[in-house]
Amino acid sequence: MSFDQLNVIETGGGIAGPLVGRALRDLGANVVKLESRRRLDFGRTRLPPPGKTSEHVHASPSVHDLHAGKASVTVNLKTELGRTLFVEMMSKADVYVDTYAPGWLERIGLSYESFQERNPQLIILSQSAYGTMGPKRDQRAYAPIMTALAGLESTVGYQDGRTVSQVSSAVGDLVAGYFGILLVLSALYSRQSTSRGAILDMSQIEASVAMAGIAFAEYGLTGETPGPRGNAHPMHVPHGLYRVAGDDQWVSLAICSDDDWSSLCDSLGLSEAVRCEYQSTELRLRARDEIDQLVTEALASWERDEVVEALQAAGIPCTPVLSIYEADRFAPLVDRGLWEDVQHPSIESLRLTGLPWRFDSLEAQCRGWADGVGASTDHILRQWLGATDQQLESWHAAGALE
Repeated sequence: MSFDQLNVIETGGGIAGPLVGRALRDLGANVVKLESRRRLDFGRTRLPPPGKTSEHVHASPSVHDLHAGKASVTVNLKTELGRTLFVEMMSKADVYVDTYAPGWLERIGLSYESFQERNPQLIILSQSAYGTMGPKRDQRAYAPIMTALAGLESTVGYQDGRTVSQVSSAVGDLVAGYFGILLVLSALYSRQSTSRGAILDMSQIEASVAMAGIAFAEYGLTGETPGPRGNAHPMHVPHGLYRVAGDDQWVSLAICSDDDWSSLCDSLGLSEAVRCEYQSTELRLRARDEIDQLVTEALASWERDEVVEALQAAGIPCTPVLSIYEADRFAPLVDRGLWEDVQHPSIESLRLTGLPWRFDSLEAQCRGWADGVGASTDHILRQWLGATDQQLESWHAAGALE
């Protein structure tokens, strides 16, 4: 079965589950975001971006990034008819992605197992914070909670040990999202030979723990709890972000071998005495602060792009630290077609990211802007369930499609 023959239903908010649906949509699947006007996805309720008015409420950056190209269908699951329609839609689906806390389906008389009884080929990804088992299964969580429980937050901070915070992007959600994509694609591959679906139980917190695997291995080997290191690397010096000439301009630099160290000394004009004094990795690790100071002073008079060009020419891993504005125009990303400009009916043009990989035999692309709440309800119910105009009118009148 090709991707454009796949029907996907998605319930829940946040980032992790919607990221799975967005990837499947970019690959060509028909993805339905099932929601309700009675309880909007919190992404729908956020303030419009700066410079936009209330009429652009559906132009929330998170809504468009995560739900581009998906169809929005509103169903009121508090009604018996709404639940019946939900079950009928699930019988037509190939994949169901759910990020609500476990137990919500049971409270309305449904379950993953009941969906699979009607549709044995259905692949269900349950992507809750704690997973479907255990004493915390009913708890909700957001990205900082996940990374805090995974121990990651304790490792982010300055070299003097002061903990700050995780990066502003929702790392816990993003990692869980890409794990989720892998799980669903694996289950689809397995279904080709077994003709059976699967219930995939994923904990977003466990995904964050898996991301910190090296820290746990370090603790197991040394018995010491890893803490904040700033930009320092435990095995390489110099390594990190260094300020250069200009207003808040920085480069990222990594010296991972003695040959790289020699090349850096030549490129920055450091003395032969400095080169010899810190020629080995062991010597550099012992003198981390001194070397960082030497490199910082040597870079102070260099323009950012000038030093990057010089060091890259010498074979040294070095890049500029780009702003979002600069990354948006960074030629290697543009040339590979990562960005896709989507024409939106009310806010002119949107620039969205595509998938960060390529299939040699499949064109993956962003497939439009995010649907308005319930904008595709009638169309999808006609297409999936064969609903007639009379039925739709009746269902709307009964409050089942709110």
